Amino acid sequence: MPESSDAVHLIVSDEGRYGVSARSPQLTGFEYARASMAEAQRDIHAVLAALGVAQRPRILHEERRYATAEGREYTVRVRADDPADRVERLHTEQRIVAMMGTDQRFDCVASNVANPMGELAFVCALPTDTIGDVIDQMDERDAVVLAVPVADEGIWTMSFESSPDNSEWPSLAEQGLTRETSIHELLQRGDAAPRPVVAVR
Repeated sequence: MPESSDAVHLIVSDEGRYGVSARSPQLTGFEYARASMAEAQRDIHAVLAALGVAQRPRILHEERRYATAEGREYTVRVRADDPADRVERLHTEQRIVAMMGTDQRFDCVASNVANPMGELAFVCALPTDTIGDVIDQMDERDAVVLAVPVADEGIWTMSFESSPDNSEWPSLAEQGLTRETSIHELLQRGDAAPRPVVAVR
């Protein structure tokens, strides 16, 4: 769903026994950690107020870490501030985890771009989301894998890179895309083999 570009995207990561951390592409240098999700949610407003951004629109994303059978780590991100949408995105997360437990994961890893940490960072999207919604979740040098449910149990993926120095991949404009392009429109293009995109800010 399209959002104001003034919004602060908070990506809250469950690090298991290491607690919960949070970051935001809109808040350079922002680091936030608590022992539990409950503590993280309890304290975040005061922290944002201290940074002077408490009044800006806020979009919450949950991120969970997984590993394949061979030990390759990957993350799955789910927008969590809309209860109805969250349920749909959680279903997509389940599909991703199931797929990464099959031999299909090898094709997925080979055809997508890892982030600077060497991990595939899946973003669970809905057809009503826009490319801009995805870009606004990315750091200046980042890569995410857009993941959309298709058919009964399928997953359609496409990688986005935000590194302005990478000229290997076509830009949004070169592929006829804009920030306002919906994920539904992207799916309707019918690309047989979607290519990663440099998502220039």
